[in-house]
Amino acid sequence: MASSRSALLVPVCMLLALIAVAQPATAANAAFGIFDDSTCMTFSYTVPSVDIGTGICKGSVTLGTTYYRINAISDSSFSYNLGCDSTCTTCTTSGTAAPGTCISAPNGKYVTAHPIKATTILSNIGEAGCNSTTSSTVPSGTCTNTASHGPIRMIDIGQSRVWYNYGCDSVCSVCKIIGRTTAGSPCTSLALGTVIDGYFSINSSASLTASVTLIGMAAAILSAFTVLG
Repeated sequence: MASSRSALLVPVCMLLALIAVAQPATAANAAFGIFDDSTCMTFSYTVPSVDIGTGICKGSVTLGTTYYRINAISDSSFSYNLGCDSTCTTCTTSGTAAPGTCISAPNGKYVTAHPIKATTILSNIGEAGCNSTTSSTVPSGTCTNTASHGPIRMIDIGQSRVWYNYGCDSVCSVCKIIGRTTAGSPCTSLALGTVIDGYFSINSSASLTASVTLIGMAAAILSAFTVLG
C-alpha cells in the first residue's frame, strides 16, 4: 500500500519540477527608450526610458505628438507600431525586431525596446568617485519613490545592462538624469557635466526564485512519502 502510494507520488513530483523549470521567461512589459541617434546610445533629453504594458497604445510629444504601441513577444523579439493615431489603428511604421534594434521613428527620433527582466536592482549613488554613496533597492521597471533619491526608475534589460532614470517627477514621466550602464561595473559618471557617480548590481529574478521553490517543494513531498512508505 505504502509502496504504491510512493510510486503514485513520483510522477506528481516530477511534474511539479518540470512546471518549475518551464516557467515562462517572457516579460509582460517592455522597456521602451527614445533616442537622438541612429545607434540608440543617447537618450532624448529629459525623456525617460519607460515601462509600458504590452499592447498598450501610448502617446508621445517627443515623437511628434503621435502614438505608439510595443508588444514584447518573447525574450528575442518585439513588435512595434509607430506614428499612430490615438487608438493605434493607423500607423506609419510597423514591424517586428530583436530587442535592442534601433528603429527610425517620427520627429527625427529613434526608438528601441527590451523585455523587462523581473529582478530587483541595487543602486549606489554619490558624488564624484563614489567615496560616499546612498543605496536604494527597487523593482526593475517600476517607478519607485525612494527615501534617498526620490522617484527613480531602474530597468534590467538583460545581459547585466541597466537603464536608469533619476531626478524624476512623481510618476517618472520626466527625469533629469537618464542613461545606461552595466551592472557590476565600477563607479562611473551617470550624467555628463555633473559630479553624480554611481554603480549598480542586479539581484536574482523572481521567476528563478519561484522555480527553485517549486523544485524544492517537489523534493520535499517525495522525501516525505519515501519516509512514510
